[in-house]
Order: sequence, then C-alpha cells, then structure tokens
Amino acid sequence: MQRCTVLTGVLVAIVISLSGSCPRAAGDEAGERASIQANALESQAAPGAPDAKRGDRLGDPLPPGALVRLGTTRWRHRSNVYFVAFSPDGKFVASSCYGGFTRLWEATSGRELHTFADAGRWTASALAFSPDGTRLAMVQEGGAIRLYEMPAGRLLYEQKHPTEEAGRMFGLAYLPDGRSFATSGGETVGVWNADDGTERQRLAAPEGEGFTEAIAVAPDGRRLAVATEAGRVLLVDPATAAERTLVEKAHSGRIGGLCFTADGQTLITGGAGEPRSIGLPTKDGMRVGFTTAEVRFWNTT
Repeated sequence: MQRCTVLTGVLVAIVISLSGSCPRAAGDEAGERASIQANALESQAAPGAPDAKRGDRLGDPLPPGALVRLGTTRWRHRSNVYFVAFSPDGKFVASSCYGGFTRLWEATSGRELHTFADAGRWTASALAFSPDGTRLAMVQEGGAIRLYEMPAGRLLYEQKHPTEEAGRMFGLAYLPDGRSFATSGGETVGVWNADDGTERQRLAAPEGEGFTEAIAVAPDGRRLAVATEAGRVLLVDPATAAERTLVEKAHSGRIGGLCFTADGQTLITGGAGEPRSIGLPTKDGMRVGFTTAEVRFWNTT
C-alpha cells in the first residue's frame, strides 16, 4: 500500500480576505489576486437570492462565510483509507477508513452519494458489491455483518457474528450467484445467506494458524481460496465446507491477497518472501533497495 503525506483525509475550506496580505514573490500578487477574485465571484450567490448557498467550482456547498475552497471535498475521508470496492458496472465506489464512516461515491466525479452513518465508526474491514450491483455487504471490526440496498444506502439487515472471534473478520467476497457471500479471518471461514445474513457453512482454521483477510471465489462459484497465518492455502467447497490444502507454504511470510484467473485453473497469491535486493532508479542513477513482496501462480486442477 502506498501512502501520501499531502494532507491525507483533510478537508479545508478557507475564508480569504482580499485585503489581507501574505508573503509572495514580486509580480505574482496581481495574478494571484485576480485568480482569487474570479473564484470568489464564481462562488457567489446569484443576484436577487442573497440567502442561497455558495458553492465551489464543482458546485459543492461552502461553509457559511467562505468565499472560496482550496481543494475539494470529493474523494475525501477524515483518516487513512482502509478498503475500497468498485461496483460491477463501474458507476460507484465504496470506501472505508480507520475509525470513520464508510462512504459511497460516484465513480466518474468523486461526488459523495451516501454516508453510512448508521454503521457508526467501527472500521469496515471489507466491502463487497453483489454481482448485480444492487447490494453492498460490509463486515466491521466489531463483528457485525451489514447489508445495504444500492445506491440508496438503505440498511436491509445487521447480523452479529456468532463466535468469539467476531472482531477478526477481515475478508469478504460474494459468490457469483449473488445468493451467498463468504468471510475470512480469525478462527473461521463462513458462508452466509445474502438474503437474511444467516450462516450456512463454517470452516474452522487449522489448529494454531488462524485465517488472514485473503479470500477469493472461483469463477464457477464452486471453490473458495483462503489463506492461513502460517502461509497455507486452502480450497474450500462453499456448499459443504469440505476443504483441501492446495499448498502448505505459499510464501515464507504472510499472504495478503488471492485471485483466481478467469478460467479458474490458476490461483495467484501475493505475500511476503525472503528479502532481496532490487535496483531503484533515482535522478542520479541507480541505488540498491530491498523488498519482500512477491507474487506466485499455482495450478488448482
């Protein structure tokens, strides 16, 4: 995961006094003042409607008394983003952040469509749209499984995980038929009825291992791939919870991602391997860096 330190998650609307002064280079003041005045005029309410709300250049409302916004409120959380999911048709994006609300965005513009305030500030550790895009499933750190109607964001139900490991659900994936979804994390892998949130199947983790958040569903829906903290990869039948070990140790470190190829015959794993040196280009040439990240491919047949 790459991180950026440019005011991540901060939304700032600044009231600018056109008569104020700030240090600036000679010759820049006139152009900067003209730009600020143009933005301020663009944001002002229309004549004859003094009570109308001001808007920024994208049409989003400004706080009371503000003339202009530097930046935008779009695509903004108030803390580090934890999880992001696209709807199948590509029109919507759902995202969650640490200790904050999950939000729904218009993919083409970044305009916020809905805030899932009823879910509280429990971090949504995973999100998944149904195959037809009409539902959004959410699992939270507090052990809740929630299902919403899209794009209105109406809560359809909330279900509490029945085990003591509820707070460790970190993986979530819909099955292709849309009637079930699967969760992974802690001591169990679960398969749930998407209509009412009841548990259909449960698989316990191998003793002393536990499951990671990595989970993938084969295109035909007849196999789940999950990973344990010890690096083991299992293939699971979602209808019966029968499982078999695909590989005992896929990576020397933790497995963070799984993905089936379109034909379902190959499973791709992403995880940590042995440290190795790599060449990193710089403006002055090359320097030596180190990485543990690796991707591997496995035959599932």
